[in-house]
Amino acid sequence: MPPDSLTVSIDGSCGQTTTCLGSTFGTCCSQRGYCGSTPDYCAITNNCQASFGLCGENPQVVSTTSSQTATPTPSSLNSVFGNCCSNWGWCGTSEEHCSVNNGCQNGFGVCGTNSPPPPPHSTSSPSPVPTLKVSVDGSCGKGVTCLGSRLGECCSQSSFCGSSSDYCGIGCQNAFGRCDKTAINPGTNLPPAGPKVSVDGSCGNGVSCSGSTFGDCCSRNNFCGSSPAYCSVDQGCQGQFGTCAKSQKVSTDGICGPDVTCQGSIYGNCCSGHNFCGTSDEYCKPANGCQLASGICH
Repeated sequence: MPPDSLTVSIDGSCGQTTTCLGSTFGTCCSQRGYCGSTPDYCAITNNCQASFGLCGENPQVVSTTSSQTATPTPSSLNSVFGNCCSNWGWCGTSEEHCSVNNGCQNGFGVCGTNSPPPPPHSTSSPSPVPTLKVSVDGSCGKGVTCLGSRLGECCSQSSFCGSSSDYCGIGCQNAFGRCDKTAINPGTNLPPAGPKVSVDGSCGNGVSCSGSTFGDCCSRNNFCGSSPAYCSVDQGCQGQFGTCAKSQKVSTDGICGPDVTCQGSIYGNCCSGHNFCGTSDEYCKPANGCQLASGICH
């Protein structure tokens, strides 16, 4: 039996020092470490973790004290779990619970090999937890959870998935993902968690290119990229939805670099690794050192 130092899960996670017994999310701890009440959580064949909750076809809810700790009831007599109180303070019917040699506490139940079986109880299962969809676009809430999302398992106050303290800390919505246990209650006057990262190459209207696989710059046409057409302020780069490069002059002498681009130069649009503009593979191939920040590479 688990020690009585386990705390009741208040965010739906379980394991290590947290039990599902008494949790509003369900009394069964799944293989992945989440509380629930369906066979996905409770079935032994699905590797339900009995050390951190109940397992089986009809798990029963255990009442908890007002301090929200996983302590047993004052007496094991007439408990649905058994009439013997173990050394750890848990009700049951096995020798581990009922044997005096194993520390059975007769002050809180009966001890011995002939202890009566627990009384019959209802076979009805707890109400199932509503099924939530896993977020695929970074948004959460209203039937969508961050648990299992590749963007992060915490749902921020602004309803976006992430894994930093902005998402998992104060204002985090534990009904739709994981949260730091010390910061579940939302605060006041908090800044938003920030825009979502673009997953389709578009940007603007709450979607940022920063961290996107398409590039960190948001063009004036609301697309992510990394070339000067996307990153140049002169060409309309939108700094509120990504990063922008400072203005670059077009090379007039064939030399390129951080402040001078080959794009539009009569010498060629590619800036080589040696800071010269040209059009051949020696200038334009990334493998040869082509500098995308100062021209075009292909």
